[in-house]
Amino acid sequence: MLKGLIEETVEYVEARELSADSGYLSRDNVNYISESGMQAFIMPKKNTSTKKGGLGAWGAMVRLWRDNYDLFALHYHQRSNSESTFSMIKR
Repeated sequence: MLKGLIEETVEYVEARELSADSGYLSRDNVNYISESGMQAFIMPKKNTSTKKGGLGAWGAMVRLWRDNYDLFALHYHQRSNSESTFSMIKR
């Protein structure tokens, strides 16, 4: 589902980052986001590691989360803006 959303979005918007719910957390999704020209900010789970596929976009995202959480959180929590907007629309 994420791939279709990205393909459609990049036709209209030039995005540099993508913040997503942890339901989208996978190496494939993070790599696809990177291949689409964006940096992924998806909150990893506590046991997430870089042992398999530690290079590339997945490893970079996990290392940023682990080594510089404040910077990671600054970007990740931008999704709160869209979550708040959707919540207001639903009300």
